[in-house]
Amino acid sequence: MKLNLVVAILVIAAVPGSVQAQNAGADEPQTTEEVAQRAFETIRNDKTQIKAWCDLSKANDQLNEANQKGDPQAILKLGRQLNELINKIDPKASWVLATKLQNKEVAAQWGIKVNETIQETVDRLDEVCKSMQQEPDESAGSEGRSDNTDENPKAR
Repeated sequence: MKLNLVVAILVIAAVPGSVQAQNAGADEPQTTEEVAQRAFETIRNDKTQIKAWCDLSKANDQLNEANQKGDPQAILKLGRQLNELINKIDPKASWVLATKLQNKEVAAQWGIKVNETIQETVDRLDEVCKSMQQEPDESAGSEGRSDNTDENPKAR
């Protein structure tokens, strides 16, 4: 139950950004699809934001683990960490952020339905994180080349 409270507080803290986005000028996206696409592009194209997004997943999983173990110190520490990460993400992406952090079981109990377009954006950003984790593994093979290559003519 403590986790639900922490996550609820974090989601509520993120909501003012969505209100700002809704009240913004005419150049701002108007439909859910436009909001979701702009949030995806904004987060994906900014190294700080995509790193924060990926770290959010890890911290959220650790928070769930700490909650199951009943470790209040870890819960508070991870709650602070989540808050710091949330602050690194553009407030106009708060719908997507709130969807990522919400507890689906609690949302169902309250009758809150997740917007499919926003959930798809969450899933797409999570896929970007997965591909970023795989990149270092793929490049490791090219780093261990021998000196007998065309790049080192003296080695011939």
